[in-house]
Amino acid sequence: MRSLTRAVLVAVAVAFAVPAASVFAQKAPAAVVSWTVVTMKDVPLKVRDAQRRVFPRTKVTKYEQAGTGATALYRLTMTGKRKDATFTAVGKVIETTK
Repeated sequence: MRSLTRAVLVAVAVAFAVPAASVFAQKAPAAVVSWTVVTMKDVPLKVRDAQRRVFPRTKVTKYEQAGTGATALYRLTMTGKRKDATFTAVGKVIETTK
């Protein structure tokens, strides 16, 4: 009885581990993002407006872009308390760092 229970337990563990391993393998390369420095004119108006609204007392010193189109991300380096902020193309704040 023990060996049957052990075999079923191992089979269930393998059944869950194999799909999970492929998901973890797919997410690792996607975390590496290549940032390109762009001018203020290349940053969408929604992103610039969101930056002014969320961080009103900061000045942007560098604009960076990763990706293109609607899936693009914009990282703004600013003066002030918050140093970096990452926005989506529609102006939603994803991440801020000090």
